[in-house]
Amino acid sequence: MRQYELIEKVKSYQPSADEDALIRAYVLASKVHHDQRRESGEPYFYHPTSVAQILIEYKMDADTIVAALLHDTVEDTPTAYDNIETLFGHDVAELVEGVTKLTKIQLVDEDAKQAQNFQELVLATSKDIRILMIKMADRLHNMRTLSVCKKAEKRKRVATETLNIYVPLAERIGLHKIKTEMEDLCFQNLYPEAYQKVTKQLDEFEAKGKNKLNTLIRMLKKLLLDNHLKAEVLGRKKSPYSVWKKLQTHGNSMEDIFDLIGLRVLVKKIPDCYKALGIIHTHFHAIPGGRFKDYISNPKDSGYRSLHTSILGPHNQRLEIQIRTFEMNEESDFGLVAHWEYKQGFHRDAHQYQWMQELLELIRTAKNPKEFLEHTKLALYQDKIFVFSDKGLLYSLKRGATVLDFAYQIDTKQGNTCIGAIVNGQKEAISSVLHNGDSVRLITGKVQPDKKWLTQVTTANAKAQIIANLRAQEMNKKRTSVLHDLSKSAERAHVDFSKSDLKKVLKELKYQSVDSLLDGILHEKLTIQKVLKTLHPSMQSSFYQRTIGLFRQLGKKPQTAPILGLNPTDHFVLGTCCHPVVGESIVAIETGKNHYSIHTRDCATLTKYKKAPEKWVAVEWNLSQNNHNPQPARLKIVWKTGPATMGLILNLFIHEKAQVLHMNTLAQSDKTTEIMADIQVKDLSHLDRIIHLLKKNSKVISVSKENGQ
Repeated sequence: MRQYELIEKVKSYQPSADEDALIRAYVLASKVHHDQRRESGEPYFYHPTSVAQILIEYKMDADTIVAALLHDTVEDTPTAYDNIETLFGHDVAELVEGVTKLTKIQLVDEDAKQAQNFQELVLATSKDIRILMIKMADRLHNMRTLSVCKKAEKRKRVATETLNIYVPLAERIGLHKIKTEMEDLCFQNLYPEAYQKVTKQLDEFEAKGKNKLNTLIRMLKKLLLDNHLKAEVLGRKKSPYSVWKKLQTHGNSMEDIFDLIGLRVLVKKIPDCYKALGIIHTHFHAIPGGRFKDYISNPKDSGYRSLHTSILGPHNQRLEIQIRTFEMNEESDFGLVAHWEYKQGFHRDAHQYQWMQELLELIRTAKNPKEFLEHTKLALYQDKIFVFSDKGLLYSLKRGATVLDFAYQIDTKQGNTCIGAIVNGQKEAISSVLHNGDSVRLITGKVQPDKKWLTQVTTANAKAQIIANLRAQEMNKKRTSVLHDLSKSAERAHVDFSKSDLKKVLKELKYQSVDSLLDGILHEKLTIQKVLKTLHPSMQSSFYQRTIGLFRQLGKKPQTAPILGLNPTDHFVLGTCCHPVVGESIVAIETGKNHYSIHTRDCATLTKYKKAPEKWVAVEWNLSQNNHNPQPARLKIVWKTGPATMGLILNLFIHEKAQVLHMNTLAQSDKTTEIMADIQVKDLSHLDRIIHLLKKNSKVISVSKENGQ
């Protein structure tokens, strides 16, 4: 489409359109895409202009057309968001950004990619429905050119995604023409042989039945006119996909399906629709089996309105007839954009559409994008019933929905506390199935959802809400357990603790809420000791207490004096700052009369005694064979996270006859786990051997002897 043609078409339905902005967008898109080509070999610029042309057919506002021309510029060219905002304003920049965000998700798993992409699409669309219109036009043009793609796997993937996601979305917002064309293009790419066969037979049938169809149109038009009703009667062309789907669903023969002729009756006013229906049913037999549908009094979620009926026409010819006003027919073609008034500004409140509210709620409650996609498929493909609340409000539900489904349709609180309902004056259980026209008054009480509830609902929204509540209940149980452990640990350490205390340390521990902090402990990203130590800095660590106890035991009744250089009557303790091990170079520091503290030569604590040389005593370990006193050591080990790794490490300690006093997880992620291990060894050579064996283990990343508490 040339520049002047685009501007003329936009101004034909929106005279106030910014012509200068349209020109600048056209020129900019042409410039930034000038050296890019599509897989077909054609210039890439052909794509944004084709998307704009599709949107012009739907009389989209000028901002949307500008955004359509620029929708790939931020993603595929050096053009930045700020450039778009400066040149075309905030609204256009937001539209371009919204479409760009939908294509930025890069995940390895294709199912996850599709799910995440669709979730992003719904979130973006909820801000401005025009983003969805641009995306629909973008996908439609990509489908029109999909046949040039050389990779069969890619063609299948794109067509499947279009059929599962974009087709039902197009139906939801009333874009019937786009929906039908997308379906046929998907059919052509997914089942090319079946498509060719159905298309060929459909063309042959329409060629043979052309005269018969024209005769039926004239006959029905005359019948209505004879009964003082002026109407336009049109034949409805079948799409290859709809014919093939009927074959797959109902198992009909090709002849039965092709024998079914569709007609559309257009009148001026709504009362004329029912008058036309009365005339037709008076002169012809309606086909039994509930084939009549009144979508005027009960419109579809997309806003679609029409009367549908099936009759036996002349010579027992079966006819499907749609009766609607000219306005309804335009709505059927243009969907939600049929009533946009540009003079009054663009209407962008997507939340008026109940289906969009449902999808946004599914995003909030779903555990992950895949679960959201599965629930969404349920939400998109479903027949509807209509029921009334006790306040007279009309609600649409999936056919087969229960009282509990209805409760969750109203709001989450009503659903989570529903214990029954009064339906048409009769008391019913939460599992009772509702029917068209039911009047429902909910009964609520003190109750919580359980797993059985999942078998008592059918709608995606209710299932998602129940699953979310069950997860919340389980998480609350786990958090309560963590609080119990915190209280017990505080009691053992003789310090005070209450849940409210946790608010005091949120900032220091870098957590946003008490629940997130408890989750951190639950997922081993934070230790109970760390929390209590932060609350009570003077609290002695459990490791310190255990080490002191061990050292006192060694100092009181040694089998053989472990330290040479001290008198037999001297008392000593091993420094908890450096944890000296037999074989290391050590020094004794006098801390009182006949009392000494033993440190390694490189212990940082010794700096405090530089100015007091009189307190230093030269000592060394008693390395005689008679000295069998076990010595404590602390190791920091980082290993590759895995269920069996800790078992391997413990087996190594057991094999090397190193007693494990305590193991504590410091930090953990999907890839690595960092632990502190307190062990007892014979001497330094024993410790060095253990460290050497640990480092040789392929699961271990690093090992180091630790000092301090």
